[in-house]
Amino acid sequence: MFCPTCNSNNIQKLSLVFENGLSHIDTRTSGSGVGVGVGGGGVGVGLGFGGGRTRGTQMTATAAKAAPPQKRRYGWFVFFAVICFFIGESAHTWLLGTLLFGWLAFSAAKYNRTQFPILFRTWDEAYMCTRCGTIAPPSRSGPAVVARPYGVLTVDQPKLEPRQLGTSEDS
Repeated sequence: MFCPTCNSNNIQKLSLVFENGLSHIDTRTSGSGVGVGVGGGGVGVGLGFGGGRTRGTQMTATAAKAAPPQKRRYGWFVFFAVICFFIGESAHTWLLGTLLFGWLAFSAAKYNRTQFPILFRTWDEAYMCTRCGTIAPPSRSGPAVVARPYGVLTVDQPKLEPRQLGTSEDS
């Protein structure tokens, strides 16, 4: 297989590029100190100890570009819909809040059930060129996959050609 942009054979699956760009961090630190001070007619001595821990994941820019699509979360929408249902002070706030948060939860759940599997399958089949950074499916007969900021992938729609200024259509 070759990159459709630069014709290079240096391509890798997006899942591999993403996994190779993650680093898991787990560090600990500790310290101690002694202080001596003079003042107010006396001498004072202080002793201190401290420690800390840092945990997390570091992601390279390439891994962020190759990140899989994310499911939409809707737990908070359900929570607020239930709160509005039980605590709404008037019929308007009760109805508006329950319908709004219920609709948001429903649309997120529908996205997770219908669109997310297609996007994830497309992402799982896509490759990245390590020479030019192009992200494409294994064959050009399928839809093109484009990386968006923060790793959100979408399936490109056919693009319209830009019009030239000064043509007869501009009048």
